[in-house]
This record gives sequence, C-alpha cells and structure tokens, in this order.
Amino acid sequence: MDDTPKQEAETSNILWNKTQLARIKEIDDGRNSDWIMEQWGEPIALLTEPRWEDMFWYSYRLIPLTQDEKVLSQLNSETFWHQWEGCTWRNCEFGVVATGPFSGGFELPETGRVSMRALYIPVDKPPHPSQKSVLWKLLSWMKSL
Repeated sequence: MDDTPKQEAETSNILWNKTQLARIKEIDDGRNSDWIMEQWGEPIALLTEPRWEDMFWYSYRLIPLTQDEKVLSQLNSETFWHQWEGCTWRNCEFGVVATGPFSGGFELPETGRVSMRALYIPVDKPPHPSQKSVLWKLLSWMKSL
C-alpha cells in the first residue's frame, strides 16, 4: 500500500489515510519530527532533535545543509530569523510544508538551536459538533418550529 499523501490540485487539501493520521498524531502533528528548511526551493538546513520548551514552543537543533557562505552567514543572523525571505519548512517524514511557522527567538550560535512555533503538519480536522455554523443552528431551529 502506498503511504504517500494524496494532494488535490485545485484545493491543495491533503487526503490522509488512517495510518498516516495515526502517525501524525503520534508525532504531535509533526512538532516531534525533523524538518528541512528550504530557501527558494533549495534545502539549506535540517531542524532536528525537537525539544518542547514552553507552551506552543519547540526548539530544534539546526544543522546547515549548504556550503554557501552567504547562506551560512544568514543562518547565524538574528535578522534572518525574523524575516525568512523565500523560506519554507518541509516535514522530513511526510514531505508536506508547514503553513505558518515563526521563530520565537534567536538562539544561534550559542546553543545551536532555534525556537519555533506553529511548525506542524497541516491537517484539516472536522469541526466538533458544538462548533457547527450559526446558519446550521438556525436551520435546525427553524425545522423544529
């Protein structure tokens, strides 16, 4: 059986199977997983050894994947970690891109780690029954009259 996530071209929604969803839950939606940092489509760093730091925050050990001196210099620049021009984060296990991560602070080069928030695998989950739309609640109420 192919465990590669299926992606619909028009909506960019990923159709996950039950095994994949169980694994994603096991790795805390990817927070306890390795990530490849790409800039303009080229891998520049590996974020590995995830460690929970504080509510919503994880830190990752950063391993450069490039020999480009300019990029290596950027990776050690506080300014770079607040702008991230052209950067994406791709999950190593599933190959999907995180939709809105951001850095919580510059820890390099002292610790070799970077704090991240919202670095997770985007999984659409159905709403809880208590979160049904106002329109649906109104229609239900009207039917009961």
